[in-house]
Amino acid sequence: MTADEGSGTVTPEQIKAKKKENFDLRFKPASDWKFICWEVINKTSGEVVENSIKFDNPDQLETKAHVINPKEGLLIHAKCAQIPCVLDVEPKGSGYANSPIIIKFNMPMEAPEVTAGESLFNYDNLLLTYGDKKVSDYFEAPVFNDEKTELKLVPKWQDLMAFIKKENVGSALIEISFTDKITVNQNGVELPVDTKGLTYSVNYIPVVETTPPVQYDYFVTRKQMTLESAQTITAEDKFHFENLADQGSLTNEQFGELLFQNATNGTVYIYGRFYDEDSGVQSVVVTHRRSQEKDGTNVGEQEWKTVYKRGSPGTEFITQNKETRFCIMHKLDNGKNGDSADGAYILNVEVKDACENTALAYDKTDTSKNRKTVTAIKKSGFYGSDGSGFIGTGLSHMESVINGNTFNESNYDKLLKHLWYYMISENEADDTQALFGKNNDIFFYRILLQ
Repeated sequence: MTADEGSGTVTPEQIKAKKKENFDLRFKPASDWKFICWEVINKTSGEVVENSIKFDNPDQLETKAHVINPKEGLLIHAKCAQIPCVLDVEPKGSGYANSPIIIKFNMPMEAPEVTAGESLFNYDNLLLTYGDKKVSDYFEAPVFNDEKTELKLVPKWQDLMAFIKKENVGSALIEISFTDKITVNQNGVELPVDTKGLTYSVNYIPVVETTPPVQYDYFVTRKQMTLESAQTITAEDKFHFENLADQGSLTNEQFGELLFQNATNGTVYIYGRFYDEDSGVQSVVVTHRRSQEKDGTNVGEQEWKTVYKRGSPGTEFITQNKETRFCIMHKLDNGKNGDSADGAYILNVEVKDACENTALAYDKTDTSKNRKTVTAIKKSGFYGSDGSGFIGTGLSHMESVINGNTFNESNYDKLLKHLWYYMISENEADDTQALFGKNNDIFFYRILLQ
């Protein structure tokens, strides 16, 4: 006997029967799962096997099974489908006139290739009402996130405020509902969206929220960290915001130190502490693009964007007294295409509240010291195998910086007290280790500065 993981419980768990024998079956579905039918499948391939066992009522939770043609390697399968349902709707209670409605679902609601024009999630099937009046005209068209698990409805706040004023009310309670035309194909069955019998609504007030979150603390580092350990990250381990597009008037030593400080094997950690008095911190948007090859050649590669929220993989979010702290692990890769080449990466971070007001918003023309753009230097092994690669250049002049004499003996005591190193296995190595090699033999060493 078998059932899809998490779908429910089959009774009995197993049975042996001969031809012409019969037995009773019972299935108890889990919440948010719908039983479809009993079937017999091949234990190895999972394919349906016909004419081996007959069920009196194949679409009922309880039935009697009759053995017609017994075979080895068969499973009686309780075929089920997970029910698509609404997990949450934000904002809860009241919202500003520019607060987007975010509808969260328990699964992708449609296939990735479905376009907005093809989607069933439009205002013919998704209803926004104020009393008996449809108010979808006061909202932009619904937009899914990349995973198709969240639907955003952005108010046309000027039109919405005019409507509230016209109604001569202090606020407008807008209800959200789904028609039965919205279905999701699960295991070959079209299922409607389950709202758990709840009515979802947002009470809009005619006020626009325009204040972005206030930054208390923010930094990027290559060192692995959590919210708990964030305060142990030293200034030397935090990435700086200097513009590394060109060495300029910096000496090789100065430029090399700046490059080294922002070196990474491709994974960075982002910490922030922000205060938002009004709608609260909602998301952190991280964008990156490779700007230069490791030989210094400029490249115009695509910019990749990731939106992090509470519950996103590799993130921690904690909000207390309107102050939000977050820790995000972010990879400098090509999105869903996986790993990317070494070189210089432009990294930008934006912290948004529920009304899309943004802190750390960046201006591409801003080259001042106040900019919050990070240039990260990606080198897959963190150190090159022969010294000339060092931290993977990624910027013009890097070859000469690394190959030149960058060691200043007078700074020895300031820069380094003791250097301890010992060999470790490749499996133990991470971005805090150095990688050295000679004659194609590669060795990993753990480096400790004390």
